[in-house]
Amino acid sequence: MKYVKRSFLAGEEFPSLAFANEQTLAWVREVADQRIHGTTHEQPAVRFQRENLRPFTSRPPYVLQVWQTRRVATDCLVSYASIRYSVPWRYVHQTVELQEQGGLISIYHQGVLIATHRKAEGKYQVIMDMEHYRGLTGKHDAKRIAAPLPEVEVRSLDVYASLAEGGALIG
Repeated sequence: MKYVKRSFLAGEEFPSLAFANEQTLAWVREVADQRIHGTTHEQPAVRFQRENLRPFTSRPPYVLQVWQTRRVATDCLVSYASIRYSVPWRYVHQTVELQEQGGLISIYHQGVLIATHRKAEGKYQVIMDMEHYRGLTGKHDAKRIAAPLPEVEVRSLDVYASLAEGGALIG
């Protein structure tokens, strides 16, 4: 940046952005690209000749991976970009990692892929795979049956009518 400030911008004033851009391009062609560069020890104009450049494809030579960490809620869902996606019930309260790539949301637990969903359009949707809940219902039903409810005394409605009128509880 010092080179540009000292060699090009020092004392210059430009009446418009368009004029500044024109002057900058001319300076790059006539001055900056003609000097011997301190790092490469070559003229930038020679180093960047078209025949020496490789074609740039629209696809980068690497995969950009952005990971998000989430905790699985009790409803087997994780939230990403205001959309909730299901994971297998065994991962409730566990920490998982999400990755969005190629229109897919991939969800991993300790490096192992546990769920994949197509990325939903919009927001505030719930995307569920019912396979993620298989086996969950039966387990909780068994607990419910195992814990019996307490017995409730059965009384005549006359007892409640008497109480409502201010009477005493009849044994």
